[in-house]
Amino acid sequence: MTDITSFSNSKLERPETLTSLAQKRLEQLIFNGALVPGEKVKEAVIASQIGFSRGPVREACSALVGEGLLVSIPQRGVFVRTFTNSEISDLYDIRGHLGLMVGKLAAETKGHDHISELSTLLKRMKASVEEDEETSYFRLTIRFNDSFLTAAGNSELTKIYRRITRSIRLYRMEHLHLARKTAERNHWLKASFQASINQREQFLNALKKRDGNLAGALLRRHAEDSRQRTQELVARSGDVSIEKHLKP
Repeated sequence: MTDITSFSNSKLERPETLTSLAQKRLEQLIFNGALVPGEKVKEAVIASQIGFSRGPVREACSALVGEGLLVSIPQRGVFVRTFTNSEISDLYDIRGHLGLMVGKLAAETKGHDHISELSTLLKRMKASVEEDEETSYFRLTIRFNDSFLTAAGNSELTKIYRRITRSIRLYRMEHLHLARKTAERNHWLKASFQASINQREQFLNALKKRDGNLAGALLRRHAEDSRQRTQELVARSGDVSIEKHLKP
């Protein structure tokens, strides 16, 4: 008789496919700023950069189109997606409401493994800010979010919440790119990093106390504060119309 437990474990431990690895590499290029919103994704160039053939890169592009990070335009190709102010405003609304549920589930989950991991990640985030490691900081925020989303234990909720936060981050990156390496950009980054770390500390304390209502409320407030910081960023990058489109 087949050992069902062994079969299940083997399924969980199966190696990543070339397509999934290519997708991760492509995501890194996007979120490291090597590919900016609105830029065309050239399969041959990307394949050469990440050391893959064009087949897995093409499939990775299709997957990221499905996740909303890329957009396919007939007769033109695949591009890194751009978002309108109105779309981002809607995403912030959804993120705030979902945060109530995510925080509650993460705080009330059994076990404490995620608490230890979140504490470690937060320390590393602080170190990245002190060392002006912008790329490292952004990578750690993704891991921080993924950790408490995993603890929440709802796979569909995780997919939705993660897609929303990644879309918002892509929108921010577009305006960080527009601002370039200016004093305004650096000032915004430092203030944003510090505010984000402070809010994550409060959220982590709520998780330690297993206070689901407080954890949810803090995630919702974090979303609203993030909306405000995004407004400031867009204004600094020269798009003064943000006040009309993003609701306070």
